[in-house]
Amino acid sequence: MGLPALSLSWGLWDRQSGMTAHLVEADYQRMARAGMAALSAEQGLDLFDLALTRREPWLLPMRLDLPALRAQGGSLPALLGGLVPAPARRAAADSGAEAGVGLAERLAGLSAPEQDEALLELVVTHIATVLGHADSSRIDPERAFTDLGFDSLTAVELRNRLNRAAGRRLPATLVFDYPKPVSLAAYLRGELLGAALDPEQAVLTEIDRLAATLDGTVLDGPGREQVALRLRALMGRFDPAFDAENDIAELIGDIESSSVEEIFEFVDQEFGTNFQ
Repeated sequence: MGLPALSLSWGLWDRQSGMTAHLVEADYQRMARAGMAALSAEQGLDLFDLALTRREPWLLPMRLDLPALRAQGGSLPALLGGLVPAPARRAAADSGAEAGVGLAERLAGLSAPEQDEALLELVVTHIATVLGHADSSRIDPERAFTDLGFDSLTAVELRNRLNRAAGRRLPATLVFDYPKPVSLAAYLRGELLGAALDPEQAVLTEIDRLAATLDGTVLDGPGREQVALRLRALMGRFDPAFDAENDIAELIGDIESSSVEEIFEFVDQEFGTNFQ
């Protein structure tokens, strides 16, 4: 008909519908923390009438909680950045950096076991908040994030919360790279205290990272054999006894696959005997 079109991307409504019937309380809490408030029917109709007076082809009628948006600091999506004054964003970024420095300084004054405990407590506390638990006692740090109920949305929220707590720009794949709370805490320890770790602890931290990667990786066939071979080679460099055990296992394998004549020939060469 040649008439201009208007597209409305509605935000959350306070009445459940087919699109929101699956949402649970934890989902509403997450959206509230992200600054998304629910529209009443009256507010939605008012926004619909207002949209009809506009000339833009695409609008987002939604209700936002500006203080909650400001609290997100530098992690706020660019689409919503204009709703928060620039000085507030800079202040939030500065406070995030200060929080990271403060956390690192606090950890530096603790023993290694106390550092591990403090970081694990930090991680599980934020996990509990993201999942909507009243306290962190229900969080098993040895369980995988997927088993705890994480999805892509909660993974991003946890990353954003840890960004602010640590004063770091952590990878978006954080929860998938370190699939358990305990391995994530070990990663944060290396990020915050890497330069201050003694050589032994630095190596142990890297081993924790490798273990977390292996836990989250499924390998079969040649790939698995290649990884196992590299790990055995590394173990042999640090533990001669382990290398000797591998030599014995290899020798046994050679003997089992050899003929009687080949075994006699091997004994002749190694010990100078002659069974001929």
